[in-house]
Amino acid sequence: MKFEEIKLESGFVLYLQTDTLEDQEKRINCRYIGALPGKYLLATHPANTRLRTGQKLVVKAMIANGIAVFPVTVESVMKSPVSIVYFTYPPKISVKQIRSATRVNVNLAVNVKNNSQLTDAAVEGRLADLSTSGAKIELKDVVGEVGDELVLEASIQLGDIHRQMSLKSVIRARIDRSTKEQDEAFPAVYGLEFLNNDEDNRLLLQAYVYRQLAGV
Repeated sequence: MKFEEIKLESGFVLYLQTDTLEDQEKRINCRYIGALPGKYLLATHPANTRLRTGQKLVVKAMIANGIAVFPVTVESVMKSPVSIVYFTYPPKISVKQIRSATRVNVNLAVNVKNNSQLTDAAVEGRLADLSTSGAKIELKDVVGEVGDELVLEASIQLGDIHRQMSLKSVIRARIDRSTKEQDEAFPAVYGLEFLNNDEDNRLLLQAYVYRQLAGV
């Protein structure tokens, strides 16, 4: 696939993987500025690392149907009037398609309310795994029965952006813990299917799942 086919807009976040050991634990990102086809990609310089001319990187970008991945080399770093990086133009990119059923393991704090019951009390817990179509939640207390409609509230981080995500879902299964499991802080475990959420929350969910799958 050609780079120009993914049609990145100025300001789009790019995630970088460097060849430097000290950077391997960092989540390094910059923002796409533009491109001179066949010549260069231009991006802002990442704030939490220092790039050097000749350095080879792998770039990941979250696009509508998956994760675009391509290698680049730092051609030049301009420091004034603003820090801009010139990357080599990728001859081609690969796109990893993400199916809605693809699940990732997470450990994300969540508050859950049951819309099918006459109570506003929320139950605390965590998301244990997550996809764009459903999740497994582990809660401190029972929240409902199979078929009940829930609302999940979670604070997520996307790069340097914090957002509050609110997802409507329905309980599809009550999962019994194995006797081998040692963590009893969250004894109530459920399998959920997400309902038709509004566009903003669907985009937040998709972006969060894709970031976890990409490891960025």
